[in-house]
Amino acid sequence: MPVWGNWCGPGHGGGVPKDKLDSLCMTHDLCYKVKGYFNCGCDKALVAGITAALPFIKSDEKRAALAVAAYFSIAPCKK
Repeated sequence: MPVWGNWCGPGHGGGVPKDKLDSLCMTHDLCYKVKGYFNCGCDKALVAGITAALPFIKSDEKRAALAVAAYFSIAPCKK
């Protein structure tokens, strides 16, 4: 999975989000912190947020966002 910004990807989770995708990843990480890793609701919210943001984000960010959304759309999760 690609790493993006300060919050997207394994081992990332700190600092000020650099853009919309990074902000969505931060929210996702904080959701995992509260609800547990691989929580289905957290993953679905991330994918929904990315889908809503796609028309408004730049091309490099969009490529990373599509990869993140694709991953969390098929990754196993816990209910």
